[in-house]
Amino acid sequence: MAVAKYFGRAATAASQVLQGFDAKDFEGLLNGLVIGIGFDQQACSTEGRASLDLLIRLVSRLYPTICLLPAGEEARKRES
Repeated sequence: MAVAKYFGRAATAASQVLQGFDAKDFEGLLNGLVIGIGFDQQACSTEGRASLDLLIRLVSRLYPTICLLPAGEEARKRES
């Protein structure tokens, strides 16, 4: 996966406040990471699904690769 389309704007802002910030190095670092989000059957409730949705949307703004890790049969059924 690639970083988000607006990564360039965030990199420009970061370079203005961080000395020695290199966008290509930072992008390479992010591309080399996989963020795992684990959840169980409690995330299958209405509130849990909303929280999981928010978490995934926030994390995906920075990290291009996310791995969902359902724990338990109910969570595996709801993963998709």
